Amino acid sequence: MKSQIEKRKLLIELPLGRPRPSQSGKTLVVASSRGPRRVKGQLNGKTVFVVASAFVHREDTDALRKQQSGTEKNHKHRSKSAR
Repeated sequence: MKSQIEKRKLLIELPLGRPRPSQSGKTLVVASSRGPRRVKGQLNGKTVFVVASAFVHREDTDALRKQQSGTEKNHKHRSKSAR
């Protein structure tokens, strides 16, 4: 994770990863700072820390998986019938 203060704005860069279940299981985490991280720079002479996470709702991901799974099955079925 990269973070810095620039022109009185906090800029955060988090790499996106594979969705993984949150602790509660209600959402899927796609990016996280994994706890407090020190920000490069200061605000009014004070050190700034940031905690960041990005997530998707589980039902959105489940629907996408089902859609992709159906597409894969149709593709396999077509491949067999084309032979």
